[in-house]
Amino acid sequence: PPAPPPAPPPRRSRKTVSLDTLVGSILNAMGISIHQRRRVAALFQRALVEGPAVLSELAGLGGGGPLLAPGQSLLRLHERVAEVRSEPAPICAVCREPPQPGSACILCCCYGVMCVACLDRCPTCPLCRCRRCSAALVPPLDAPPPPPPLPTPPPQLRPQATTRLPSIGGIG
Repeated sequence: PPAPPPAPPPRRSRKTVSLDTLVGSILNAMGISIHQRRRVAALFQRALVEGPAVLSELAGLGGGGPLLAPGQSLLRLHERVAEVRSEPAPICAVCREPPQPGSACILCCCYGVMCVACLDRCPTCPLCRCRRCSAALVPPLDAPPPPPPLPTPPPQLRPQATTRLPSIGGIG
């Protein structure tokens, strides 16, 4: 028998963001340095592949200080991603049906689950009534990993303008 046609790419919404963007917004809200944000984001990506035990390394990054709260948020987000990717999948908070593979979203405000089609229909979060209803689209397990971020170029150093000293007595 012929192979079934490939599944269409997941439908995106103007309200969807990537999981990396959601992780970044969690860390931005906590006032964490850019260096620590990169390390935490890399740990979260590892946790998606290797499991939540990787997130225990968060405690060592900030000496248990400022990374404690984002660590808890990331652990909660990781649990929701695992739940969305499991069988049976959680149901959409609006249509009460399980989202199609690749169309499940985790709400950025409260980590509830919706399908992309329902996300576009909701002006506010149906669970917590947050006015800015956006969500992270959860890629299926067999989706290719996102490309690594481009390295940031070093800052351009501008040559400093040299000033000429006035000549003394016509020399110079």
